[in-house]
Amino acid sequence: MTDEKLNPKFEIELSCLEDKIHRKINGDFKDYNKIVSSRDIVNLHEVSFLTEGVLTDLIQNIPLRNSSHLPYRNSKIEVYRSEPKSYTIGQSFIDSRKILSLMGNLENNLLNSFFCKGISQLLPLKLYGINKNGEKVISLLIPPIIEHHDEKGVLIDGMHRSYICNCSGSSINGVHIYDIDAPLPFSPINWKHVKMVDIKPPKEERYKELKIEFFRDLGSVGIDG
Repeated sequence: MTDEKLNPKFEIELSCLEDKIHRKINGDFKDYNKIVSSRDIVNLHEVSFLTEGVLTDLIQNIPLRNSSHLPYRNSKIEVYRSEPKSYTIGQSFIDSRKILSLMGNLENNLLNSFFCKGISQLLPLKLYGINKNGEKVISLLIPPIIEHHDEKGVLIDGMHRSYICNCSGSSINGVHIYDIDAPLPFSPINWKHVKMVDIKPPKEERYKELKIEFFRDLGSVGIDG
Protein backbone atom coordinates (compact mmCIF):
# COMPACT_ATOMS: atom_id res chain seq x y z
CA MET A 1 0.00 0.00 0.00
CA THR A 2 1.38 3.44 -0.87
CA ASP A 3 2.05 6.19 1.66
CA GLU A 4 -0.73 8.43 0.38
CA LYS A 5 -3.36 9.54 2.86
CA LEU A 6 -6.67 7.70 2.88
CA ASN A 7 -8.34 11.11 2.97
CA PRO A 8 -5.93 13.46 1.15
CA LYS A 9 -5.87 17.20 1.77
CA PHE A 10 -8.19 19.04 -0.57
CA GLU A 11 -8.99 22.47 -1.96
CA ILE A 12 -12.14 22.66 -4.08
CA GLU A 13 -13.53 25.52 -6.09
CA LEU A 14 -16.92 26.43 -4.65
CA SER A 15 -18.53 26.53 -8.10
CA CYS A 16 -17.31 22.99 -8.85
CA LEU A 17 -18.81 21.60 -5.65
CA GLU A 18 -22.09 23.45 -6.20
CA ASP A 19 -22.25 22.01 -9.73
CA LYS A 20 -21.64 18.52 -8.37
CA ILE A 21 -24.45 18.62 -5.81
CA HIS A 22 -26.75 20.83 -7.93
CA ARG A 23 -27.32 23.20 -5.05
CA LYS A 24 -25.93 26.51 -3.80
CA ILE A 25 -23.79 26.21 -0.68
CA ASN A 26 -22.81 29.81 -0.09
CA GLY A 27 -25.33 32.40 1.02
CA ASP A 28 -24.85 36.13 0.64
CA PHE A 29 -21.14 36.19 1.44
CA LYS A 30 -19.08 37.64 -1.41
CA ASP A 31 -15.78 36.39 -2.82
CA TYR A 32 -15.57 33.17 -0.77
CA ASN A 33 -14.74 30.91 -3.70
CA LYS A 34 -12.87 27.92 -2.25
CA ILE A 35 -13.75 25.02 0.04
CA VAL A 36 -10.85 24.04 2.31
CA SER A 37 -10.16 22.11 5.50
CA SER A 38 -10.94 23.93 8.76
CA ARG A 39 -7.23 23.52 9.57
CA ASP A 40 -6.44 25.89 6.69
CA ILE A 41 -8.44 28.78 8.19
CA VAL A 42 -6.22 31.14 10.15
CA ASN A 43 -8.76 33.92 10.75
CA LEU A 44 -12.45 33.10 11.16
CA HIS A 45 -14.98 35.73 10.06
CA GLU A 46 -18.43 34.15 10.22
CA VAL A 47 -20.16 30.90 11.18
CA SER A 48 -23.50 29.75 9.77
CA PHE A 49 -25.52 26.53 9.79
CA LEU A 50 -25.72 24.18 6.83
CA THR A 51 -29.32 23.62 5.76
CA GLU A 52 -30.75 20.12 5.84
CA GLY A 53 -30.96 20.15 2.04
CA VAL A 54 -27.31 21.06 1.54
CA LEU A 55 -26.12 18.48 4.07
CA THR A 56 -28.24 15.77 2.46
CA ASP A 57 -26.96 16.60 -1.02
CA LEU A 58 -23.35 16.63 0.18
CA ILE A 59 -23.66 13.24 1.85
CA GLN A 60 -25.57 11.67 -1.04
CA ASN A 61 -22.82 12.75 -3.48
CA ILE A 62 -19.95 11.11 -1.59
CA PRO A 63 -18.40 8.48 -3.90
CA LEU A 64 -16.31 5.45 -3.11
CA ARG A 65 -12.59 5.99 -3.45
CA ASN A 66 -11.50 6.13 -7.12
CA SER A 67 -15.03 5.30 -8.22
CA SER A 68 -18.18 6.99 -9.47
CA HIS A 69 -20.40 4.80 -7.29
CA LEU A 70 -22.42 6.79 -4.71
CA PRO A 71 -23.16 4.52 -1.73
CA TYR A 72 -25.40 7.12 -0.05
CA ARG A 73 -27.40 8.17 -3.12
CA ASN A 74 -30.66 6.73 -1.73
CA SER A 75 -29.78 6.83 1.95
CA LYS A 76 -31.82 8.24 4.80
CA ILE A 77 -29.79 10.90 6.66
CA GLU A 78 -30.49 12.20 10.17
CA VAL A 79 -28.60 14.39 12.63
CA TYR A 80 -29.00 13.52 16.31
CA ARG A 81 -27.07 12.89 19.52
CA SER A 82 -25.82 9.51 20.63
CA GLU A 83 -23.15 8.11 22.91
CA PRO A 84 -19.94 7.06 21.12
CA LYS A 85 -19.85 3.84 23.13
CA SER A 86 -23.06 2.82 21.36
CA TYR A 87 -21.33 2.39 17.99
CA THR A 88 -18.38 0.42 16.72
CA ILE A 89 -15.40 1.94 14.92
CA GLY A 90 -12.87 1.19 12.22
CA GLN A 91 -9.65 3.00 13.11
CA SER A 92 -7.48 1.12 15.59
CA PHE A 93 -5.53 4.08 17.01
CA ILE A 94 -5.86 7.58 18.40
CA ASP A 95 -3.17 10.13 17.49
CA SER A 96 -2.28 11.96 20.71
CA ARG A 97 -1.04 14.99 18.75
CA LYS A 98 -4.35 15.30 16.94
CA ILE A 99 -6.25 15.14 20.22
CA LEU A 100 -4.19 18.04 21.60
CA SER A 101 -4.50 19.98 18.34
CA LEU A 102 -8.25 19.41 18.16
CA MET A 103 -8.86 20.53 21.73
CA GLY A 104 -6.57 23.53 21.37
CA ASN A 105 -7.31 24.86 17.89
CA LEU A 106 -11.01 24.16 17.64
CA GLU A 107 -12.11 24.97 21.17
CA ASN A 108 -9.75 27.75 22.17
CA ASN A 109 -8.83 29.55 18.96
CA LEU A 110 -10.99 28.99 15.91
CA LEU A 111 -14.48 29.22 17.44
CA ASN A 112 -13.85 31.08 20.68
CA SER A 113 -15.50 34.30 19.42
CA PHE A 114 -18.76 32.51 18.63
CA PHE A 115 -21.48 30.97 20.77
CA CYS A 116 -20.49 27.36 20.13
CA LYS A 117 -20.83 24.93 23.03
CA GLY A 118 -18.01 22.53 22.28
CA ILE A 119 -17.46 19.67 19.89
CA SER A 120 -20.19 17.49 21.42
CA GLN A 121 -22.96 19.93 20.48
CA LEU A 122 -21.74 21.25 17.14
CA LEU A 123 -24.20 20.95 14.27
CA PRO A 124 -23.21 21.00 10.55
CA LEU A 125 -21.59 24.39 9.99
CA LYS A 126 -20.07 26.62 7.33
CA LEU A 127 -16.97 28.49 8.47
CA TYR A 128 -16.04 31.64 6.56
CA GLY A 129 -12.52 32.92 6.97
CA ILE A 130 -9.07 33.66 5.59
CA ASN A 131 -6.36 31.14 4.77
CA LYS A 132 -2.62 31.70 5.13
CA ASN A 133 -2.50 33.22 1.62
CA GLY A 134 -5.06 35.86 2.56
CA GLU A 135 -7.80 34.28 0.42
CA LYS A 136 -11.43 34.18 1.50
CA VAL A 137 -12.36 30.53 1.98
CA ILE A 138 -15.16 28.31 3.33
CA SER A 139 -14.82 25.18 5.43
CA LEU A 140 -17.59 22.63 6.02
CA LEU A 141 -17.53 21.42 9.62
CA ILE A 142 -19.54 18.20 9.74
CA PRO A 143 -20.23 16.17 12.92
CA PRO A 144 -19.01 12.56 13.08
CA ILE A 145 -20.50 10.33 10.39
CA ILE A 146 -22.08 7.06 11.53
CA GLU A 147 -23.37 4.40 9.15
CA HIS A 148 -26.05 1.98 10.30
CA HIS A 149 -25.70 -1.63 9.16
CA ASP A 150 -28.11 -4.23 10.55
CA GLU A 151 -29.22 -1.69 13.17
CA LYS A 152 -25.64 -1.29 14.47
CA GLY A 153 -23.92 2.08 14.15
CA VAL A 154 -20.38 2.16 12.73
CA LEU A 155 -18.23 5.29 12.91
CA ILE A 156 -16.92 6.34 9.48
CA ASP A 157 -15.50 9.77 10.28
CA GLY A 158 -14.91 11.79 13.46
CA MET A 159 -12.76 9.34 15.42
CA HIS A 160 -10.93 11.85 17.58
CA ARG A 161 -13.98 13.98 18.40
CA SER A 162 -15.90 10.85 19.34
CA TYR A 163 -12.98 9.62 21.45
CA ILE A 164 -12.92 12.84 23.48
CA CYS A 165 -16.66 12.60 24.14
CA ASN A 166 -16.45 8.89 24.90
CA CYS A 167 -13.75 9.50 27.51
CA SER A 168 -15.78 12.26 29.15
CA GLY A 169 -19.00 10.22 29.13
CA SER A 170 -20.72 12.72 26.85
CA SER A 171 -23.01 12.13 23.90
CA ILE A 172 -22.21 13.87 20.62
CA ASN A 173 -24.15 15.10 17.60
CA GLY A 174 -23.61 12.89 14.59
CA VAL A 175 -24.70 12.47 10.99
CA HIS A 176 -26.45 9.09 10.96
CA ILE A 177 -26.85 7.32 7.61
CA TYR A 178 -29.23 4.45 6.85
CA ASP A 179 -29.64 2.24 3.74
CA ILE A 180 -26.09 2.26 2.37
CA ASP A 181 -25.34 0.73 -1.02
CA ALA A 182 -21.82 -0.54 -0.29
CA PRO A 183 -20.11 -2.78 2.24
CA LEU A 184 -17.97 -1.29 4.99
CA PRO A 185 -14.34 -0.60 4.02
CA PHE A 186 -13.12 -2.41 7.16
CA SER A 187 -14.19 -4.90 9.80
CA PRO A 188 -15.59 -2.97 12.79
CA ILE A 189 -13.88 -3.13 16.18
CA ASN A 190 -14.79 -1.96 19.68
CA TRP A 191 -13.37 1.03 21.53
CA LYS A 192 -11.44 -1.26 23.89
CA HIS A 193 -9.18 -2.24 20.98
CA VAL A 194 -8.08 1.35 20.30
CA LYS A 195 -4.56 2.44 21.27
CA MET A 196 -3.26 5.96 21.92
CA VAL A 197 -0.08 6.55 19.88
CA ASP A 198 2.39 9.35 19.23
CA ILE A 199 3.25 8.09 15.75
CA LYS A 200 0.70 6.70 13.31
CA PRO A 201 1.12 2.96 12.71
CA PRO A 202 1.61 1.59 9.17
CA LYS A 203 -1.56 1.75 7.07
CA GLU A 204 -2.04 -2.00 7.12
CA GLU A 205 -2.29 -1.81 10.94
CA ARG A 206 -4.71 1.13 11.11
CA TYR A 207 -7.79 -0.86 10.16
CA LYS A 208 -8.84 -4.48 10.46
CA GLU A 209 -9.25 -6.07 7.02
CA LEU A 210 -9.14 -2.76 5.17
CA LYS A 211 -10.71 -2.82 1.71
CA ILE A 212 -9.52 0.49 0.33
CA GLU A 213 -11.77 0.31 -2.75
CA PHE A 214 -14.77 0.75 -0.44
CA PHE A 215 -13.30 3.74 1.41
CA ARG A 216 -15.66 6.72 1.33
CA ASP A 217 -14.08 9.73 -0.44
CA LEU A 218 -15.32 12.46 1.89
CA GLY A 219 -12.85 15.03 0.57
CA SER A 220 -14.48 15.01 -2.86
CA VAL A 221 -17.40 16.97 -1.40
CA GLY A 222 -15.32 19.14 0.92
CA ILE A 223 -15.65 17.11 4.13
CA ASP A 224 -12.37 16.95 6.00
CA GLY A 225 -12.32 13.27 6.91
